[in-house]
Amino acid sequence: MQGVACFLADWMGAMRIERASIVANSMGCQVAAELARVASVRVDRLVLIGPTVDSRYRSLWRLVPRFSYGGIYQPRSLTRLVVKDYSRMRIRLFWELRAMLAHRIDEALAAVDVPVLFVRGEHDTIVSQHWLEELASLIREARVLVVPGAGHAVNYGSAERLVPSILPFLREASRKTA
Repeated sequence: MQGVACFLADWMGAMRIERASIVANSMGCQVAAELARVASVRVDRLVLIGPTVDSRYRSLWRLVPRFSYGGIYQPRSLTRLVVKDYSRMRIRLFWELRAMLAHRIDEALAAVDVPVLFVRGEHDTIVSQHWLEELASLIREARVLVVPGAGHAVNYGSAERLVPSILPFLREASRKTA
């Protein structure tokens, strides 16, 4: 994750993006947390939607059933996309899952000093409320938001409820100087 975060920081520099608010979902939250850790000057604030991986489910055998069961709370169109993408990935999926399970987002967040909004869907079977609150406890300026009726991919299945809920947080002025 740290390598991807460093690449993202370099890309932001190349694009002349000095600072940005980062909104991420699932495994993307791990990259966003690493970006805030390794290149904090680039990050104004984070919105972490369904941050993986809950420390109680840090194995493929514990995570897969939760992931599969969670599909009932996602739009069918997302399920079709996920099946299609994962089948195309083949062996790369193994390496991606391995990296996701090995990464400790809690350790990355413990070093983060930007405001963070933690979000989960009410029916997220991958990210528990307990895990969300545990992560929030690591951040000085943390908030927690639960989107009613939503599953893990809140940004996909419940964007119409998510966006108005996170916009006030994203509009808050940064206290850091450029």
